[in-house]
This record gives sequence, C-alpha cells and structure tokens, in this order.
Amino acid sequence: MEFIKKIREKNKQTQRGLAEVSGVAFGTIQLVEKGENVRLKTLGKIAEGLGYQVHELKEHVDFFFREAPASVFHVAKQMSGNKDWKIHFFNFVDSLRSTQDIHLIQSAPYQEDLPQNLRALLAATVETICDEKKMKHPLWCGEINSLDVPWFLSGIENLKAMALVESPLHFRKRNIFVMENFLSRA
Repeated sequence: MEFIKKIREKNKQTQRGLAEVSGVAFGTIQLVEKGENVRLKTLGKIAEGLGYQVHELKEHVDFFFREAPASVFHVAKQMSGNKDWKIHFFNFVDSLRSTQDIHLIQSAPYQEDLPQNLRALLAATVETICDEKKMKHPLWCGEINSLDVPWFLSGIENLKAMALVESPLHFRKRNIFVMENFLSRA
C-alpha cells in the first residue's frame, strides 16, 4: 500500500519507528507497504501510528462497500489510468440504463487519479441518461467543469463537423463532442 509508505516518509518515520508506535511487528509494516498481509485490525493500528483516528478508517471502508461495484464511484476507479477505459464506461452505461438505479450515481466518481476529460465524460453521460430516463441529476454533476480544450472522442478529423452538430447538450456544454449514437449499444 504505497500511500502508507508515502505518509510514513512524509512524517519522517522509519518502518521500525512506525511499527513501534503502532504496536505491530516491523515485518508487518514491510508486508503492508507491499500490499500483502493486510487486515483491517492491522491497518487500524498503523493508522493510529500515523496520527489518524481508527473510526475514520472504518468509515472509509464502510463507504467503499456501500457503493455498488457498478456505481460511477467504482467505475471511475476502473477507468483511471486504464487504456481500455471504454469497456468499464460502457458497462456502466448499460447498467444505469437497464436498472435506472439512482444509487449507482449518488456518490461522485472517484477522482484522485481520474483525468478531467473522463470526469467530464461521466458527468455528461449521467446527465444525458438521467434526462432520457426522467431521473434527477445528482448534485456532483454540477461541480464538474467543462474542458478547456474540445475533446472529439472519435478522433477522426472528418467526423468532427458531424460531432459538433450531433453531440447531446450535456456533452457540448462540457466541450465534449461525440456522434449522436455514442451512448447506443448494439
């Protein structure tokens, strides 16, 4: 778990020092930083050793499991840094359309590593499907800004003019240009 190592180093703590204040073995700290041997109880002790409250960790774990795997929160995590992000994106589109489950879109997308263009794409998509299914837009959509530079998803020069005309409203307002059938699946 790279983030534990980063926090430890930021706090100028050694692995041995963190192990001592956390009440866990030095070897456990090494394994946890590698992403191995991770138990919630151990993470709680390490969190306390880093100055966090254990209840905060439990709240984050609860939040993680409260969100459905098909939710926009988790889908954004799957899309982030993934060259095959379209697979996860369209699975989300299919899931939201078929279930019309408001819980899939209640929490904002995970944004730590998610590029702005994908955040804007998710917001435009959610708003478009909400309009189509007569669902209320989630509040987080209004907090996602438009892109500074136009993004033509097709990437094909000859289709740009058509995408300018055909893009649904919520895509255009975020400076994203797609073909009319972009959200359609066979």
